Amino acid sequence: MNAFTMYFKHDLNQLFKRKSIKIYYGVLTTLILIDIMISHSSAIHFEFMEFKASAFNYLFLENSDGFLKNLYFFIMPIIASFAFSTQYYIEKKNNFHINLIVRGNRWSYLLSKFTINYIVGFFTIFYILILNYGIVLLTYQHSFVLGDNVIPPDNGSAFENIFYANAYLYQFVYIIINALIGGMFSVLAFSLTLLIKYKNKFMVIAVPFIIYIMSSIYIYCIDFHYDLLHIIQPITRFALTIPITNTHVIYAISTWYIITLVIFYIGYKREKDLL
Repeated sequence: MNAFTMYFKHDLNQLFKRKSIKIYYGVLTTLILIDIMISHSSAIHFEFMEFKASAFNYLFLENSDGFLKNLYFFIMPIIASFAFSTQYYIEKKNNFHINLIVRGNRWSYLLSKFTINYIVGFFTIFYILILNYGIVLLTYQHSFVLGDNVIPPDNGSAFENIFYANAYLYQFVYIIINALIGGMFSVLAFSLTLLIKYKNKFMVIAVPFIIYIMSSIYIYCIDFHYDLLHIIQPITRFALTIPITNTHVIYAISTWYIITLVIFYIGYKREKDLL
């Protein structure tokens, strides 16, 4: 067994044996089910309209009227990083990380943390969105009328061709985008722990969230088309004078990934010097 495999199995064991993780995913599942029930209740109002709502209108990422949906877009980094990003902080605070590193090597130890954080962050966001996606598609009719109960994306918008090919595949693409960003934020939370000496483990989760909000405000003032808070929302949620394009999405996500990788590498070098 190589060092990375050993650390990876250790991290998985730490993840699955936490009761708090089971409670956390239970809470997320409950909130999604509550949101679906609330959406179903509001769907009754459409029965008296000329154009009835379709499943598209009740997908989690699409419905702009739901409180939970808007809250999700605001605190997504917290949701993604809550499950595992504090593990390294806990091990380091108890000096247990040194005992683990001497059994293998520092790079494999940190790379395992990096990998697990990304997988867990990705899975957490993917899980809640795909759960909603599956239930909603099984509950509501799939037909809809463009311009009446569904606003089509503006000409040149990101993934416009996918929308016109299959609107539900379009929504699935945004689920993947959200999951990719979720994985990135979980890794960012862990990577910052390599550089910052936190006095409280909750700061591990709070700092990436603060960065997310502050960067969103700053980028919004310069060019909101590169703002992650807008990138993670389907274009069909709002009408823009100048649409968010595929280029905006690729540049924005790539930039965040590069920054996260750089922070992780700098943190690794710093830990290498300290230990």
